[in-house]
Amino acid sequence: MPFSRPLWRTLFLSALSLCFWASAPAAFAGGPRWFTGPPFYTGHQGYPVIFFTTAPLYFTDPGDLNAQVSHAQADALVAAAAAVWNVPTSSLTLAQGGLLAEHVSSGNVYFDGTHMVFPADLEASNYQAKPIAIVYDKDGSVVDTLLGAGASEPSSCRQNGVIDTVDGFDPAGYITHAMLVLNGRCVGANNDQLLQMQYQLARKFGRILGLAWSQLNDNLFTGASTPNSVELGFWPLMHPIDVVCGTYTYKCMPQPFTLRPDDLSALAAMYPVTSDNQTAGKQLSLDVAMRASGVVRFPTGQGMGSYNIVARRTIANGPAETGEVVSATGGVFYQQNGDNPVTGAAVGPLGSAGMANSGFEGVFSMGRIPLLPSGIMGVLLTSEPINPLYTGDYALMQAAGAPSTPSGASITYGNGYVGQNFWVMTDVTPSGAAAVCAPGNDGVETAPVAADPSGWWTGQICADGHASWGSQAVAAGRSWTLEVTALDENSVGTVGKLHPILGLWNAADAPGTLPTVVSAASAFNGLA
Repeated sequence: MPFSRPLWRTLFLSALSLCFWASAPAAFAGGPRWFTGPPFYTGHQGYPVIFFTTAPLYFTDPGDLNAQVSHAQADALVAAAAAVWNVPTSSLTLAQGGLLAEHVSSGNVYFDGTHMVFPADLEASNYQAKPIAIVYDKDGSVVDTLLGAGASEPSSCRQNGVIDTVDGFDPAGYITHAMLVLNGRCVGANNDQLLQMQYQLARKFGRILGLAWSQLNDNLFTGASTPNSVELGFWPLMHPIDVVCGTYTYKCMPQPFTLRPDDLSALAAMYPVTSDNQTAGKQLSLDVAMRASGVVRFPTGQGMGSYNIVARRTIANGPAETGEVVSATGGVFYQQNGDNPVTGAAVGPLGSAGMANSGFEGVFSMGRIPLLPSGIMGVLLTSEPINPLYTGDYALMQAAGAPSTPSGASITYGNGYVGQNFWVMTDVTPSGAAAVCAPGNDGVETAPVAADPSGWWTGQICADGHASWGSQAVAAGRSWTLEVTALDENSVGTVGKLHPILGLWNAADAPGTLPTVVSAASAFNGLA
């Protein structure tokens, strides 16, 4: 690339996630989608971001869903999907509060050149009156306005049958407003179509209530082994990607409108029923249940993040169950999208998700593991990589880039027999994990290391957010190519150990400025 000055200053390389284990800490089972962190959230740090009320009301579009599905039918479909989330072990109660003031369409939803404009009662600022808006998009025009022309096509109904948006956050740590758009082009009088939309809507209700996706009994998605009946029964409603089992994905699950133990565990972590808030019809979240938490570390003592851990229950004097019952995602307590010299300070609620305190790196937590009928059982905890397909809209946590792959062997930890309200805690280090953290002389912003004359230089990156600064003289009017090859702990090229961000500055630029020559605004993976 051409440069206007004879010397440019400083290559910046930031490891937003290093190896599988070293980028981020904790999560609850299947759990919260976001955690509070600086600078947006001003209250307690590291708490799940939940709805500002445990009794959120939704308001439905007064129009029909389409020519074949009346308003009354659509309301019944929405009520059935919402009812999935009203369970005794959660303090949450989701119910209809009434109607929106108008039928929502492309006639009153548009882009004004800066942001999307909605009718006044759908705006996030109206959250006290109408915290959740349900739009019946009769002709798909609202979906097309939001996502682009053609997004509402029936061929895209698996992805765009129901669109969810959380657009209101309170710095105290709450979700204040959300919107769900039902694509009228994806449903008709066919009962399977109605049930498919009800299933999609139930999953999207979970998302706007603040639940993350969950990796549990993932062989149902990967096909790595044939699922048994126990695995099918425990497969969470909040799995990231529907198994391809035909047009109607709700048929992938037995009892598709029933929350699984993993879903209930997330609700217990976010909306618990305790002795202080128990009301009629609700039971304590930890009745006939226990919980588990712990930390996974490198041999150096640093916490490992960006991993999945699953629990199996064991029967007295017997083997473990054949299905995983509850999961946790290590890493979500920790801030994934924090400050760095390339993109600048973290801003807004999503940029502030998670704590900046590295002391929580590597922690995991499972909010509720149901006891076996005997009331006494053991728990077997096993770690595993996060499926690399679970990124972007399907990510298990608010992370920068695809999930990393693990350092060291999978861990398996078993405990003695436990009972109701027991809390299993563990602190483990995987065998074979990277045991050395020696980045060497890789420079700082005010004193970057000169590039090796060979044109290649290396350095070990062994902490989330690590910065490596280098400099190189470049002749004016020339072009310059930069290649980055990530190596694993065995010095083998890898696409799953490092999420670098690159920035280039001129030599005379003041320290602390954002890149003046070029930057990669988001993390990437690759052998080069």
